[in-house]
Amino acid sequence: MVGLLDWSVLHALSWLTAGVVFGSVILPFLYRRSAAFLDRHENLFVGVIFGWALGLGPPVGGFFGALVPVIVGLPVTSLEGAVLGLLVGPLAAAVEGLMITSAICLVVWGVTGQRRDRE
Repeated sequence: MVGLLDWSVLHALSWLTAGVVFGSVILPFLYRRSAAFLDRHENLFVGVIFGWALGLGPPVGGFFGALVPVIVGLPVTSLEGAVLGLLVGPLAAAVEGLMITSAICLVVWGVTGQRRDRE
């Protein structure tokens, strides 16, 4: 997609290389580190942060980051937008996951009178 939007084979190969390295080296390392951290510090909200940031953030952020320069008309290439989305996407996904989980916990607490986030 990056290559089509930028009309550049070099950008397409760069994004493909970055995706393969990120998906095969960096992301598994981050998953192992976060799993080890969660084994020591069990917490619903920390699990949501790691889960949404690592699972949803990179693919969605990279996809929408590549499209933003085309849709909005920013003076950057789709490759630059995708890389920026790869960095910003996990942060946005973590915040979104926290908001949704907090709302669900608040409703459960209001209906049942019990806090389920501490179990």
